[in-house]
Amino acid sequence: MQYKIAFVDSGAGGLQFMLDVYRELEPALLHLQKQYAIQFIFTHIGDTLYAPYGNQSSATLKRLSHDLIRHAVEIEQAEVCMIACNTVSSLYESEGYVADCKLFPIISRSSEHLYKQAVQNAALGKPLNIGILSTAFTEKTQIYPTLLSQLAGNNAHIYSHVPESWVDFIESGNLASPSLRQNIQQAIGILTKNGSVFFDAVGLFCTHYPIVQKLIREAFTHYGQPDVCLVSQGTVFAQPLLEHIQQDIITKAVAKRLSPLDNTAIRLMSKVTGNVALMQSIADQLVPLQTISCERVVIEKKPDYYRENLPFLYKEVV
Repeated sequence: MQYKIAFVDSGAGGLQFMLDVYRELEPALLHLQKQYAIQFIFTHIGDTLYAPYGNQSSATLKRLSHDLIRHAVEIEQAEVCMIACNTVSSLYESEGYVADCKLFPIISRSSEHLYKQAVQNAALGKPLNIGILSTAFTEKTQIYPTLLSQLAGNNAHIYSHVPESWVDFIESGNLASPSLRQNIQQAIGILTKNGSVFFDAVGLFCTHYPIVQKLIREAFTHYGQPDVCLVSQGTVFAQPLLEHIQQDIITKAVAKRLSPLDNTAIRLMSKVTGNVALMQSIADQLVPLQTISCERVVIEKKPDYYRENLPFLYKEVV
């Protein structure tokens, strides 16, 4: 029996998100596979033909995201669809179900986790300094500053910045480019006001950004903050996803105790609408010691899908 988990995004950010979740949950999921006749399949679905989503208009983003989610639910037949994209997640109010598939937007939980990390790291009695690195679309919605202000009240200074070209560099596969390193250092200089603002926590709230987390930390070190707390969303969602899977297995027929699966690996896959060789190159750089099979996928267009299936999640945005 297969249990499919889809991670949807415009590109490589969803792949990194999937890998972060996998690394956190591999032992627990392998234990479940030994208990029950289940094989977990993690599938990244990247709409790379239209990446990055963060630069799309609201109307275009609605259409693209609806088709992407429909593909995960109806074609891939995923039990869980993780919306591993902040831009797309800004369209959805809350978690919910489409058919039998659990849909996980990532905005609310990410805000709560970032706030908790900032509180944990802040000096007693001082206002929180919280940083957000996001996409242009997410920044335009102001969803993160709004939620964080609700959580922190007047006890936080919230700084946000939209880095230029990071996603373009990443999607081109040039992860070791000197130009990318320089670009990152310039962006962190802007966020920290050339090192004058010290952060209690910083959210990497485009799922592409954790791919270059090492370079981001290097830039913070340059500005005197080597130990700054960087929040990567894949690690945030590992435990909530595991809790849902455990409950789902208990309540569904897949929980029937059949023949245990011994020594069966969790499958990792990537399906993209654009350049397969390029995504394979990125995957090989992210996990050089493990094989992730990449293939091309065609996503059918159904522009009215959300009206029939997603009205309880969908909201109007800018």
